[in-house]
Amino acid sequence: MFFPYAIDEEDRETGFVQRIPVVLYTIMALCVVVHIGASLYLTEAARSDVVYRFGACRFDFSWWTLITCAFLHGGWLHLAGNLYFLWIYGRDLERFLGAWRFALLYLAGSVLSVGVHLLMVSPFFADEPAIGASGAISAVLGAFLVFWPTARLRCLLFSPISFRPIPVQMPAFVILGLWFAGQLLYSLKLVGDMEGIAFWAHVAGFAAGAGVGTL
Repeated sequence: MFFPYAIDEEDRETGFVQRIPVVLYTIMALCVVVHIGASLYLTEAARSDVVYRFGACRFDFSWWTLITCAFLHGGWLHLAGNLYFLWIYGRDLERFLGAWRFALLYLAGSVLSVGVHLLMVSPFFADEPAIGASGAISAVLGAFLVFWPTARLRCLLFSPISFRPIPVQMPAFVILGLWFAGQLLYSLKLVGDMEGIAFWAHVAGFAAGAGVGTL
């Protein structure tokens, strides 16, 4: 398992159109504020109502939940993991694309990824709302791969044969390619069945981001 913590590429700033990724920080702040408000100031029944009202559910579908579900998370670990990868890959992407194009990419990734998840989800889970920003963040990863496939990612390699993480540096197409392959294998249930994770949203979001980035 590779855990990226920095991007090291010479002249990566060429072509940047803005200095501060304001949309990225706004998205992160909204996710944190929403989670703090729901966790600390709502009862369990009220939190459940928010999830069912603003999460994306095939059984009781509303189009706007394809966006609102991306600002809800199931726990602090879920939130922290999503925002960490958004921060790693999204900073340079927004600085390169500009605020409006990055915002459109993120929203398109959320809509398309969650839409595909709802189409592919098992009928047994059709009444359970999907929440989380991972589909939209997958679109950021897909676009990053299109623009900087050879960017060197500094990662920690976690291996079952090592007692401590090993620092490595590998190109983005290797790290993101392996990640996408893993999501696809889980989506097709070739390596296991994990119903609690929306793997099809990850696959669709990544493909959407790569497609939008290519255009």
